[in-house]
Amino acid sequence: MVVSAEQKALIQGAWTPIYAGNRFQLGVDIFAHFFKAHPNYANLFPSLVGVPNPSTSVELRGHAIRVLTGINYFVAALDEKKPVIMEMIHNMARSHKPRKLTREHFAQFAPVLFDTIGVSGPARDAFLPYYNFIADNLFAEMGKL
Repeated sequence: MVVSAEQKALIQGAWTPIYAGNRFQLGVDIFAHFFKAHPNYANLFPSLVGVPNPSTSVELRGHAIRVLTGINYFVAALDEKKPVIMEMIHNMARSHKPRKLTREHFAQFAPVLFDTIGVSGPARDAFLPYYNFIADNLFAEMGKL
């Protein structure tokens, strides 16, 4: 495990009702808020380039579904040993490297993500180090590819 038992309980306790709800619309809302805060970032997503209103597009909804499902995979894997998490991150790195994303993009995404899904207080304090572990290792893996 890459988090403590207490962090795991807080993360899962916060995430379970989020993922049980209208998660895919929530994913769209996350990206709508992200693009409102960082309008040029929509151009980082090949499927959104040239889309007149990305926030209402099927392309964004498709991406939001993939992202929320991906977060769920990482939450579901909290019981796994670090090598398993690292393998998941390595697979993510292969798909993200061509997009030329930076660690700064992920740093700017985190507060939008947590604010939009309503994770705060101790749950956010538990979730953020795991998010940063994933992001830091993602970019380390991308550097090896």
